[in-house]
Amino acid sequence: MAALLTIESQNTEKLSAYLAECRSLDLTILPPDVNESGLGFTVTEKGIRFGLVGVKNVGESAIQSIIQARTELGSVRSLNRLCEEVDLRLVNKRVLESLIKAGAADSLLGGTLVSSVSAANAIDRRGGRARLLAAVDIALEYGGWRQRDRERGQHALFGEAESEGGTSEPVKLPSAPALTEGQQLAFEKESLGFYLSGHPIDRYRKELGSSGVRSIESLVQSEPNVSVAGIVSQCRRRQTKKGDPMAVLTLEDRAGRLEVVVFPEAFRRYGRILEDGKLLVVTGKLDKDDESSRLVAAKVIAVDDLLGGLGLVLLVEVVAPPADRTMLDNLLTIFRKYPGQTRVRLQVELRTQTPPVKIGAAIGAARVQPSDRLIESIETVCGKGAVSWL
Repeated sequence: MAALLTIESQNTEKLSAYLAECRSLDLTILPPDVNESGLGFTVTEKGIRFGLVGVKNVGESAIQSIIQARTELGSVRSLNRLCEEVDLRLVNKRVLESLIKAGAADSLLGGTLVSSVSAANAIDRRGGRARLLAAVDIALEYGGWRQRDRERGQHALFGEAESEGGTSEPVKLPSAPALTEGQQLAFEKESLGFYLSGHPIDRYRKELGSSGVRSIESLVQSEPNVSVAGIVSQCRRRQTKKGDPMAVLTLEDRAGRLEVVVFPEAFRRYGRILEDGKLLVVTGKLDKDDESSRLVAAKVIAVDDLLGGLGLVLLVEVVAPPADRTMLDNLLTIFRKYPGQTRVRLQVELRTQTPPVKIGAAIGAARVQPSDRLIESIETVCGKGAVSWL
């Protein structure tokens, strides 16, 4: 499978399909890593490691320069150190930004962020990537300066201390606002061609499933009426021979992609919400055979609107400490920014008590419109996983 993934690494659609197949077989896909990845996909004890060749804007010569640097050093511990050792004519700003956006530079932040999947460290990782992106220009300047000094036979008087093993002192990265989960996923999509660490539809999967909305991988045969949720990765507007507007969408979730055809009658009703990056639930007739699948849309609704119409309550769960009055004020500010009809409930776990006590409270005046941006804003304040539905 690793060899097949390497062969198709430049074909985003096929690569995404094969990665989905790996997940269905319970094969672990490890993210790209400048300290662990090879040129192509490789099999390790922990799973299949994503090859650096799969990162967009990163050429084979740049990858070889990175591999050579880490081989000589044993491992690369910081962005500055990487820029000090690689050929900066090959590993330029565009290359570094693509690697960071793909998550391939996470190991330059320190070992604690690499293996943990906790909510707190997920936020730390997003903060780390934001700081790495902010440090690219500085690191390139530092690396160029150190290489010029080395060529002149001079030693570093300032900056990172070197040792024979190639280790260096921790480097302080510039401050930068942490990426939201949506920004992290969008950067992965930009640099890899698909989402790797998650998918925008994942946070709604439980509620959608309760409403009878299916995932793409569950569509195994033709059905006269089925509802599917996903994000529009491509919207192609067309005209019929009579000149009537229609559209062909590519709808995707974490497990696969589906072609959706919106003929003129449906387009007249729903055309205004058909756009790239939109989370949609599409209901219609599914035609599926061994070669292809196509959903003919009869109804289209935005995920936000569907959730808002279910009468669900938005639950925000926090822990005190660290939750305090400032966090509550920030939440209320967010709620006012997204007014709607959905009720909000706050649950606070008091860890100052033994055993900890959970206190729930309805926020009477708060009514919000569910949206991806609303949830991202709440999780930026309260942490990933703080939002669920009742």
